[in-house]
Amino acid sequence: MLDPIRRFRDKIIKDGELERDVHDAAIQLAAEGAMDKGCLLVLLDADDDCAATLGPSLRKRANAARPDLKVEVVFAVREFEPWILASSKTLDDESLLTHAYSPEPGVEAIRDAKGMLKERLPGGRYSPTIDQVRLAKKVNVEEACQAPSFRRLYGKLTQLLLAS
Repeated sequence: MLDPIRRFRDKIIKDGELERDVHDAAIQLAAEGAMDKGCLLVLLDADDDCAATLGPSLRKRANAARPDLKVEVVFAVREFEPWILASSKTLDDESLLTHAYSPEPGVEAIRDAKGMLKERLPGGRYSPTIDQVRLAKKVNVEEACQAPSFRRLYGKLTQLLLAS
């Protein structure tokens, strides 16, 4: 697995930016000798956009940029942090959070999930660029699947991996 190419959401949805990142990912795959087995996952926060509209548009652009590469586009509804909160029982058990959030079926409806996560982190600080990767590595997939967009991510990852 290659390191992710991280970009601000607003930048990647601009014309030409996604296409450049897809080409960069293809170069990395080729350098690893994995071009024939490789695939690309584009993961973004939906914020207030409609993922059902923006997702197919971005996938079409990515596929046009590199038709030889398997590409899927998945959105976290609103933001990435509800997926972490959905798994907060496991994260609390591992002392990564100070207290768990009891996710209800509408975990993705949370406004300011970053703020809610910040309240649960030791020291009360949250930096997406630092903490997302650390917390995501410990997310319990079964718990996170309470979030419908995470279930979609899980399904798309499974499809990509089985097709490779």
